[in-house]
Amino acid sequence: MASSAIRAPFCGWKWPDDPGTARKPPSATWRAFLDNHVKDLVSADFFVVPTVAFKVLFVFFVLAHYRRRIVHFAVTEHPTAQWTAQQVLEAFPWEATPRYLLRDRDAVYGPAFKTRWRTWASRKS
Repeated sequence: MASSAIRAPFCGWKWPDDPGTARKPPSATWRAFLDNHVKDLVSADFFVVPTVAFKVLFVFFVLAHYRRRIVHFAVTEHPTAQWTAQQVLEAFPWEATPRYLLRDRDAVYGPAFKTRWRTWASRKS
């Protein structure tokens, strides 16, 4: 008996003609999602700026992917969830509410931010 015939069952390898190896149709990729929803997509994030006086300032910015430009930015020494939520609301005062907000899992996007975002975003429906 060939060594590959013995090794195959233990390596999790399946024979090509095995019905269990039939390919499924590909699901939508992240790139396809971005292409399809670019008009409804914004992202928000922070970066830090050290000052000459050795303070740290946090710069919050909102980026609209459709226009590829910064829609809003603000600077603070102490960001909070309430302040961050207010900045997102100020970023779109007259425009339609964006459907998707990309953000990281920072604590500044805590429960207070999520509650205000859901309340604000629900007015689009």
